Amino acid sequence: MSNYFLAYKGSGEDQAELLEFLHRIESAYISRGDAIYITDLHKHDVNRSLEAAYDRILSSDALVVIMKEGNKSEGMLVEIGFAYKRVPISIFKHTLAQTRLTSLADQVSEWNSVNELEELIRDGN
Repeated sequence: MSNYFLAYKGSGEDQAELLEFLHRIESAYISRGDAIYITDLHKHDVNRSLEAAYDRILSSDALVVIMKEGNKSEGMLVEIGFAYKRVPISIFKHTLAQTRLTSLADQVSEWNSVNELEELIRDGN
């Protein structure tokens, strides 16, 4: 079983849609026997500071980054910068997302729909 930390854009997103999306991502990892820490699904955690995120990233097997279309969040960028050269980075990039961050990744996969993203995850990408 592998353990991952998810970096994603949460700020400015519709919360109901975001939570549904995040639950689908979590389910895809669980279905393959892995665990993934998703900040918005662990609101009960007492310490949700950036330092706590850094500790979780360091204890993870990899940082998983999911990029949708549009802007990236500052938090996601900070997490990627922190993880660089410390843990492997796997980026799932929407085909319409414009970014140069893929140059920092150990693995890059592209997706067009949430169903395709879930399939990529379940297949071990």
